[in-house]
Amino acid sequence: MDQVNSLNYSWEILKIFLYLSAIIVLIYGLNYFLRNSRRYFGQQGSVIKVIDRGFCPSMRRCILSR
Repeated sequence: MDQVNSLNYSWEILKIFLYLSAIIVLIYGLNYFLRNSRRYFGQQGSVIKVIDRGFCPSMRRCILSR
């Protein structure tokens, strides 16, 4: 029974680690996208400005329509 408990415990730690790394990757990805989005949006990329412009279903169509 001890073996099962330690296995569960390590799985919980692994899950927490996976969640954390996913969040970090998301933050870096968003940062990278925003840094690149400056040339599309014409100014300093920021989350608020992107949200302010409204959600674009198709990014390419959105960029082409500007």
